[in-house]
Amino acid sequence: MPIDIADAVKPEFHKLYTKVIQMYEIVTSDTTHRYCANYEAVEDRTDYETRVYHPLAIRRSAITSEEGTSINELEIGLDNVDLEFSTMIASGILIGARCNVYIGFFNPGWVFWYNNSYMRPVIWGKVKIFSGYLDEPKGDEKWVTMTIRPFPMFNRDFPKRIFQVGCNWVFGTGPSSGHCTKDRSGYDITTTVENGSDVEHIHIPNSGRDHDYFVPGFMEVKNGDYVGLIRPIATSTASVITLRVALDFELAEGTSIRLQKLCAKSLTACDNIFNNKVEFGGFVGVPKQPKL
Repeated sequence: MPIDIADAVKPEFHKLYTKVIQMYEIVTSDTTHRYCANYEAVEDRTDYETRVYHPLAIRRSAITSEEGTSINELEIGLDNVDLEFSTMIASGILIGARCNVYIGFFNPGWVFWYNNSYMRPVIWGKVKIFSGYLDEPKGDEKWVTMTIRPFPMFNRDFPKRIFQVGCNWVFGTGPSSGHCTKDRSGYDITTTVENGSDVEHIHIPNSGRDHDYFVPGFMEVKNGDYVGLIRPIATSTASVITLRVALDFELAEGTSIRLQKLCAKSLTACDNIFNNKVEFGGFVGVPKQPKL
């Protein structure tokens, strides 16, 4: 069955020169992260609202349509992923997040100029080509791959634990998961940035939390120009958060931030900190390789 072409896109087919660009949206709770396979950021103004898609080296597998019981999947790979993105993966925020894939159209020579300042290229039309949910993103500080399934499959148990000392479960997924029964929202606080902060040290009102309570953990910006930005926490006190990866800018005083405590995935942390030893997803003893 043919796919209808969106009205906003039809004019592009009559132009002599139009560039096609791939755009990705990852929706996590109240934040939408936007990226484009381009060398610079682009602006989407297709519905009279400006949305910025940040440049990232992205590739994807082919989108196929099959009959029968096969589940169509789309795998995307992101090259040269920095520690900030890897932190999002480690935090578990991306698991189950919705991901939308678009193709957008723009003329690379068309940009806005305002007060003699260069503005970003503008997307005038786009088509959604795939939408689904992220299933177990994985990677390190250099790369990441994610599988997008067309519908969520996260309410089922699959026997796929790895035989390792560390816990297999995603921290804070809640009682319904059947794995880690702790609720992540019980181990975070929302606070504000105070005067005296810099790109590495964030001063906050006294939280009453113990030394290094938020280690491991991360800071997420909740408002302002950098909403959704995440940084891992190196050390923490009741009133100062030290970031493991320094910011490229200073957060304004009064900026709202969320501090999320994570689990070290060890039996000691599971038992002593979270009192959840019965749900520990690792193995207390792992046999050594036999010596011949």
